Amino acid sequence: MTTGFKRLLWCVLALGYLSTASTLAQDERPPKIGFVNAIRIVEEAPQGKAALQQLEQEFLPREERIRVQVEELQQLEDQLANEGNNMSELNRLKLEQDIRKGRRRLEREQEEFREDLNFRRNQEIENLQLLVHKLIADIGQRDKFDLIVQEPVVWVSNRIDLTEQVLEELREKFSQGQ
Repeated sequence: MTTGFKRLLWCVLALGYLSTASTLAQDERPPKIGFVNAIRIVEEAPQGKAALQQLEQEFLPREERIRVQVEELQQLEDQLANEGNNMSELNRLKLEQDIRKGRRRLEREQEEFREDLNFRRNQEIENLQLLVHKLIADIGQRDKFDLIVQEPVVWVSNRIDLTEQVLEELREKFSQGQ
């Protein structure tokens, strides 16, 4: 999100909150506000850690294949450096061509690997964010919050920080296999 869009969003939220001030005044209770540190939740939630481990296992074979290709290419380059002057022109040109082809193939595979890994990582982060947002909404309704915000916030007191509560509930869900 751009900074301008975030500011506009905060203004809209603030205006909406202020427009309900008369309703809140009739409630006879002060508004209940909470804060959640979404970055900390994504970093510390067991679901996020499990997703990272799953991604590592999923991409480990491809990473190993790329590592082997790097080693093979390095061997060809070493061979050219060590023996290139003593090779026939035809053999040296063929070796140089093999190295160029190997570099192109390696670059292509590395790029595909990065794209696929980023795509899968983004999928897992999105799944976690959906789970966290639903959980925060459930906490908001269950505990009768009027407003729960997340970054960017200039300052927040520990009294309204719900991050640890959200993490505890995520841990509990994870231990139950949810």
